[in-house]
Amino acid sequence: MKGHRYWLGALGALAALSAAAKVDDPNDLIRGQWYATEVIIFERTDPAGPGPEELVWERGRTWPARVRAFAEPEPWRIASLDPLTRACLDFPRLDVAPSQVPEAEGFDPEAPEIQSLEADLDAVPLDGLAPLEPIATVPPPPIDPRLSPHPLLDLLSAAARQQEAQQRDSYRWLPAQTHVLKTEARRLRRTQGLNIIWHGRWIQPVPNRSAGEPLMLAVQSTPDRNQLYGTLQVTLGRYLHFAATLWLEQAAQSQADVLPYMQLKQARTMRSGELHYLDHPRMGVLARIDPLAPSPALAQALQAWEASAGG
Repeated sequence: MKGHRYWLGALGALAALSAAAKVDDPNDLIRGQWYATEVIIFERTDPAGPGPEELVWERGRTWPARVRAFAEPEPWRIASLDPLTRACLDFPRLDVAPSQVPEAEGFDPEAPEIQSLEADLDAVPLDGLAPLEPIATVPPPPIDPRLSPHPLLDLLSAAARQQEAQQRDSYRWLPAQTHVLKTEARRLRRTQGLNIIWHGRWIQPVPNRSAGEPLMLAVQSTPDRNQLYGTLQVTLGRYLHFAATLWLEQAAQSQADVLPYMQLKQARTMRSGELHYLDHPRMGVLARIDPLAPSPALAQALQAWEASAGG
């Protein structure tokens, strides 16, 4: 039933497209405006100008009311288990010992009546019994609808697969091989007095300006870097809007309840594909936002459907 609702909904969504309709962007078939955002956050270990004591805050900090955390990595995958454990998870088995049925009260297998019944059963000739007639079987009706191949159905299927993949990978830190700011990161690492605290990239359906959703960032300290907390937010109006509120915590000098920290709170209006820099005397942020490209399968399915509609 769920599959029926999906197909009916998908067909209804594209019912307004005529046979000669053109779609400029395959992503128009995907729900939401999907973008990939990449940030490099670094600190200055040898700052020039005012000393750090003039930038340190000690008052309390307030998190936004609607803050969202990035999804944690999956704790385990079945593919990483040994073959025996994986087989047990794939094919569960429950061994049940045969139950011991107690004999009925008063039952005597040596009674004359029981002996006579057993003798009568033994006397029945098995070769004289009529053979059992085969039972005619009818194949069960198919559950899923069987639809004829059509370019429009292939297009809907490709769009659904891309939507599912984007939902699965959204609000997660993507692997390092997907980073597009690798050159900028290498330059920062080679620059004396700069230290990268965090370099990450994620995808999400970007909401409009009135429905912004700050994403929580938490980077623990190590021997060679300070710890960093704060939020990152991407919204969409006429242009993309990127906002960062970051707190760089210095080493605590005492057991005070509130640790001293330095704050970067800035926002930028930007176009997709542009590299922007958010500056601060003790830290900086490089940010870039790119629209997600359609998958090759979706682009190919769209071309096939347009070709069939044009013919």
